[in-house]
Amino acid sequence: MIEQSYYLLWILIASVGSLYFMLKGLVELIGNYRVSVETALLPCSFFVIFRLLSLCQ
Repeated sequence: MIEQSYYLLWILIASVGSLYFMLKGLVELIGNYRVSVETALLPCSFFVIFRLLSLCQ
């Protein structure tokens, strides 16, 4: 039970972080018309989130 709560905590941190980087990347994309490193790393962070979700089940 404790391990599952740790997984949920990591999923929460990863999803909040990826949302922050997505918004930051969108602002940079609209403002400067260039893709930042954060937006390029987004698929990796979502893959990590889905991987953690599959581990929980």
